[in-house]
Amino acid sequence: MSNYTETIKGALAALDGHHPDDMGELELTEQVELGAALWDIINRAGKLIDPIKERLRQEAIEHLNGNEGAHEFVGVNGGKATVLIPKASTKVRKGADMEALKEHMGEDLFDQAFTTTISYKVKPGLSDSATKIAASFEVDSLFNVIEISENTPRVNFRR
Repeated sequence: MSNYTETIKGALAALDGHHPDDMGELELTEQVELGAALWDIINRAGKLIDPIKERLRQEAIEHLNGNEGAHEFVGVNGGKATVLIPKASTKVRKGADMEALKEHMGEDLFDQAFTTTISYKVKPGLSDSATKIAASFEVDSLFNVIEISENTPRVNFRR
């Protein structure tokens, strides 16, 4: 077994026996230090796993002859990795002039190839301009169609 594998397994063994509920007993400064150390492990692990994932993808593509499907790999000690190759997806290119294409194809053929959807997004800064809108429009009907949800604050660690 490689030195990499032994090192990673050692780090995992060191974490055994610890439970997330125990973190509340640590001082905040200890939690920050632990969080920074764990973040460092996650970042390093991400860098190490990327070339492994790339090789597994290539091997699976070869094994499946480039077709969609799944291929499982088994490690020397029973570790497993599964690569799922999805069906190719299609989408309309950004900036495509769909109205011109619809005119060129005709509506019937166009509708056989495409689904037309209309979507609406709240403009950034709506709450700032709501008072201006309220002066010339019943603002209740505006706020009946929008939903405000609080975002979770982001936490970043560094070493």
